[in-house]
Amino acid sequence: MVDSSKYSVINTNIRYIEIDGINYIEKDVRSNCKLGLTQGELFKYFHEYIKEITSTEINFPKIHSYEIKYDHISFICAEEGTNILEKYTLDELVFGKGRKALINVISELEKAVTSNLNIDPHIKNFVIKNDLVSFVDFSPPYTEEFFQLRLSIAKKEEKEIIEDNFDYFRPKNIHHHFLGDFLNVDPLISEKLLQEIFSLMKRELNLEQSFNDFFSISRKIRKTEDERLRRNIFLF
Repeated sequence: MVDSSKYSVINTNIRYIEIDGINYIEKDVRSNCKLGLTQGELFKYFHEYIKEITSTEINFPKIHSYEIKYDHISFICAEEGTNILEKYTLDELVFGKGRKALINVISELEKAVTSNLNIDPHIKNFVIKNDLVSFVDFSPPYTEEFFQLRLSIAKKEEKEIIEDNFDYFRPKNIHHHFLGDFLNVDPLISEKLLQEIFSLMKRELNLEQSFNDFFSISRKIRKTEDERLRRNIFLF
């Protein structure tokens, strides 16, 4: 059994398991916030978000089963490969053998944008198996209804930064957010790597902004996320 929880920054445990000779991912999700919901009520938000994701053309693992428990919800999901950050170094991902995978990730992100789907575009949320890239993140459930629920329990001094963070998961910000999150993967990432990632995005997505203009927004997004984390303000 391999523990993949290191790729989760919220209270989520992820494990590889085997059932009847078939490999699956077991994902246990727990809220860090007192949302005022039972686990059964919370599941409805996950159900809606998973339905939103699967209504698009995004490659997404099938949910085999789920179990609502006392303090968390456990999902058994199809195993769709290795986390991209585990398979490739950043240099390999941008300039080497992982470059095709990076291009495919950019294509998956564009499916979210054109489908008007809220997602967390961090590169850690993608896995690869036999050259097929899949998006695997569904926690928190980034629906507009969940956004309103979380904001309804937020302290006055937290609301602005929570609203800003939620806005970064909306389609209009996904591309900028994606690039900015590489500062989270490696705070010392070279500008050469960032510019090459942007060049791939510009080519694949027909972007018109310059690198400096585009990345200034990406940097702001990452700075706001880091400030929220520094203040121990959880979205879920």
